[in-house]
Amino acid sequence: MRNNILFAVPTNDYILPRTNLAIAGICRREDIEYISITGSPTDQVRNGLGREILARKELTHLMMMDSDAWPYRMDDAKMVDLLLDCNADVATAITPISFKGKIFGNVVVKTDDDPDEHFITHWEDKTEPFEVLGTGCGCILIKREVFEKTPWPWFRYLESEKEGARTGEDVFFSIKIREHGFKIVTNPFAVCDHCKRIPLMSIVEAFNIQRKHYESYIKSRQAIS
Repeated sequence: MRNNILFAVPTNDYILPRTNLAIAGICRREDIEYISITGSPTDQVRNGLGREILARKELTHLMMMDSDAWPYRMDDAKMVDLLLDCNADVATAITPISFKGKIFGNVVVKTDDDPDEHFITHWEDKTEPFEVLGTGCGCILIKREVFEKTPWPWFRYLESEKEGARTGEDVFFSIKIREHGFKIVTNPFAVCDHCKRIPLMSIVEAFNIQRKHYESYIKSRQAIS
């Protein structure tokens, strides 16, 4: 069956120039149809895209990318192949995010070292797509079936108990689709860059953590060989 992917970059105002280049590259593909969409709040925009998928029977997937993100060090159109290779209900790229003064990947996992749910910090040891518990929507590919079998709303901001805090629409989406039996998979080679203003010391600390993991990984590979 031929894939027919609706591709959108939700934005309230502005798309970064580098993201625009990525849009142009991705839209070279014959299986991509780009839809320009603006609006706020973001959860309503994403829900509108879900309704668009259901209204058009020929569409097989919805792909979304944030307006400040783009595929990292690859041909932009290749990102679609990497997500399709996951063969998953929801496939997601790993996109760096700044959270509580640190930098993480935007997918949520559990590990033997840290059995609590947490954002991923490294993935050098991953060579195949792997399941995650949740994801942001920096770059994401969703099968039509997810919208068909998960009740509306698919995305929603929720106020948290702590004053001034809220649960993001991406967290809501991840939890809800898992409750309805769907899985989220990421490809370790599908990585997006992400342009944000953050304190520079956060970058230094994140780099030191990443370097420690990478050096440990290299030593383990040398021991095997």
